[in-house]
Amino acid sequence: MSSSYNWTEWCVLLKDAPLPAMVVDLAALRSNIRSVVQTIESETIALRLFAPDLPCPAILRQVMLDGAPHIHGLACRSAQEALLLADLGFDDLLVVQPISNPNDAATLARLSARGARVLTLVDHPAHLELLSRAAATEDTTLPVCIDVDIRAPFGSPVRTHRPRSSVR
Repeated sequence: MSSSYNWTEWCVLLKDAPLPAMVVDLAALRSNIRSVVQTIESETIALRLFAPDLPCPAILRQVMLDGAPHIHGLACRSAQEALLLADLGFDDLLVVQPISNPNDAATLARLSARGARVLTLVDHPAHLELLSRAAATEDTTLPVCIDVDIRAPFGSPVRTHRPRSSVR
């Protein structure tokens, strides 16, 4: 759906606003959510929002509410983003970059211990060791998603892209 405002109207509306500014046409947003939900409603698909794409907690909540039960949980880039989102009340989080820092692993373990569902990607056994130690310290568990490079044949020593984590 296109915006219900044209360029001239946006210029008038934002004339005195401090810029840059985030402006959301809620009618268009809700129409887009309905379109996505209608596309997947007969499937057993659950979607996660990528939190950095919608950097406003109120909008994240609205999209999750309008898209329920198909849209649930948030994806974020780092343990620090996960902490920020958890502090804002979001409790189903996927960290999309592998964790290779003990402090970040400890942050995720603390979030899990306080009741958040926190998943993170791993692409090396060292990630599992790091996360296991952090989880044990907090007497909790940290579920993981295994990041598999599908661009190279299994067992191939050839990497076709830059590793996502610093563990090697």
